Amino acid sequence: KHVYVSEVNAAILRLPDALRARLARPDERRKFVENFITEKLLVAEARRLKIDRSTEFNRLAEQLKNDILIALLRDRILLETKLDEKELRDFYEIVKKNFAAPEKRRARHILVSDEKKARAILKRIQAGAGAADRAGARFDAEARKHSEDRPTAAEGGDIGWNDREDLVPEFAKAVFSMKAGELLNHPVKTRFGWHVIFLESIQPEAFLPFEEERTQVKEKLLLERSAKTIPEISKRLKEKSRIKIHDARLNLLRIPSANE
Repeated sequence: KHVYVSEVNAAILRLPDALRARLARPDERRKFVENFITEKLLVAEARRLKIDRSTEFNRLAEQLKNDILIALLRDRILLETKLDEKELRDFYEIVKKNFAAPEKRRARHILVSDEKKARAILKRIQAGAGAADRAGARFDAEARKHSEDRPTAAEGGDIGWNDREDLVPEFAKAVFSMKAGELLNHPVKTRFGWHVIFLESIQPEAFLPFEEERTQVKEKLLLERSAKTIPEISKRLKEKSRIKIHDARLNLLRIPSANE
């Protein structure tokens, strides 16, 4: 038997965009073709054994068809749901916290292996620092000379902008309790060692403008509407069908045992 390029191309078109993009790499392309061939061989073997004619196959296939139909119904509802600009903007105001850029802080640190050394460095900085700018300059010099975190030491201890989740918990707790331009008055211990910390500046939480998040806002609102619409449609269909469940007949249902 042959596997035709047209078959593989058709399978590629069914892939999500992210997976399709990976096929630009020759190794990923070969892996995809190998998997495609393996799938065809396994399906052929299952058909040879007449598994596709079994009662179990037909039962599962019917359930899968039902699941696909319901999923496509949800897609149709989403496609037909119309949202005007005012609805989108009102919804954005309600959920805009979800689209906020978190508060970020820019800190410097001096990392050493023991507390005594950290306290000595902190004391020297405090002794020569009467103002925030002088503390920063003094901190810079100490970091370049003594910090064991060599990549940041070369930058005066600067670790750049980070939100709370970017930092280890003990370090984050300290940094996010400080004011801009403040030198922390005690070293902080983490799994990396002891840190002397200076907070350069604070970038407050910022809400991304509606125009930038319009697509995501629309998707979120459509999903919420869909989640409400499906139960409404279900209720309407039940009422229209006039189907009733007779509790007395529930006992007639046959529940297979675990061994069946």
